[in-house]
Amino acid sequence: YLETQHTKQEKYNQILDFKFKNLAPFYVRKNLAESLVIAKLDYASTVFYPLPQYQVDRLQRLQNACAGFVLRKYAGPEDLAYLNWLPISERRDFNILKLTHKALHSSDFPEYLSLELRNVHTYNLRSSEAPLLLVPKETGTFQHSAASIFNKLPSALRNISDYNSFCRSLKKYLSNRVK
Repeated sequence: YLETQHTKQEKYNQILDFKFKNLAPFYVRKNLAESLVIAKLDYASTVFYPLPQYQVDRLQRLQNACAGFVLRKYAGPEDLAYLNWLPISERRDFNILKLTHKALHSSDFPEYLSLELRNVHTYNLRSSEAPLLLVPKETGTFQHSAASIFNKLPSALRNISDYNSFCRSLKKYLSNRVK
């Protein structure tokens, strides 16, 4: 499936390069790249987590090609920051953590994707103030990936209960992690 998605995205890039690269203004090129390619990259990198590194590298090259299309030049990591895009691995973490936050704080999140909080100590420690998730033994599941990524966050981020504030702070944290 990932192979067919990758070839489809390359075809989208070829069409975008040929038809729109020199004709469309910056904001149109950016919206086209985000809606046609970046959205599929988000889906692929989140659903198929954990991916082998060579697959992540392929997705990263595809994202760099999209940035090159938008900016009309060869694009690297600094250009992704200019476009306010996170690299593939941080983007994947961002999307998984958004779902994790919804699973923890939303009552209408599907039950089969529920997450378990780790038992809280009976005595009060600073480390027990922020929630930690129980990491299941079975790997390759949403619960495992969500718990392992969420538990690595700083406690200040794990304590945020408002979704929009969490997303803003998380994007800022992941952007700083890239630098």
